[in-house]
Amino acid sequence: MSRKHTVSYPKSEIEPVLDDNGEIITPGYAIPSYQLDIPFTPDEELARDAEEVRSALRHQEAQMAETRLNELQNKLRDDTITFDELKAYMRITL
Repeated sequence: MSRKHTVSYPKSEIEPVLDDNGEIITPGYAIPSYQLDIPFTPDEELARDAEEVRSALRHQEAQMAETRLNELQNKLRDDTITFDELKAYMRITL
């Protein structure tokens, strides 16, 4: 499935055109709302692919950092944390 931009256009109403006597020359009308789907260009596809890779890496790094923080917190709770681990914990939480 190719990616696309979706552009929305709101409903708009066109006023009638009147002559000097107030007679309708052109009646008013409404244009309903609609959407257009515009496919990504090849450059946009590449940029989006790169962003997805970066996002996945950031997510993985955040999960690893959270796991490490949880490990250190557990060691702190049960008094098995070493001094170096305590310093690492303090660096993470500051």
